[in-house]
Order: sequence, then structure tokens, then C-alpha cells
Amino acid sequence: MHTFQHQYNGQAIIVHSISDLPNHFQDQKIMKNLIKVERARHNLSQQELADKLGITRQSIYAIESGKFIPSTLLAMKMAHFFKIKVEDLFQLEENEL
Repeated sequence: MHTFQHQYNGQAIIVHSISDLPNHFQDQKIMKNLIKVERARHNLSQQELADKLGITRQSIYAIESGKFIPSTLLAMKMAHFFKIKVEDLFQLEENEL
């Protein structure tokens, strides 16, 4: 089971899945991302990327598969690591714009 820490109103809450988040977070649209593509371009495993970003391999898997949306800070760190724009790494579905 994966657990994630999320900041909400200045307090850390632990969630095991999207359904554990407060209702207004569940309604957020899931974004597409190109993390797996960028990992392949840089010849990195999930574990290697996780180590470079200071997070777990499970977090990388959850983000890649759309089960977890990273914090703004983590999204920015990932984009900076891959030397691309955040909006190029994470994209809204066309019908969500």
C-alpha cells in the first residue's frame, strides 16, 4: 500500500489513495505527464530518478500512473531536473482546458 503526505491548511495529512483526500481534492482533474518518457530519454529507472529527487520509487510510480499529483514544488523540481518547462512535463487533458 502506498502512502503519501499532503499539506492541507498548513497541516500534514497522510493519504493512502486519492479517495482519502478531502472531497474538493478528489474532484481535481488528473493530469497527463511525460515523466516516463523523460526518464527513458535520460536512461533512468524509477529508483534512480527517485534517488535524485529525494523521494521513493513508489512515489514516482504513482505520479507516472496518474494515481498521485505531485506538489507544485516537486513538479518544479522534476521539470528542472529534466531541463524542461513544468507545463511540458505535466499537461491537462484537452477537454479540461
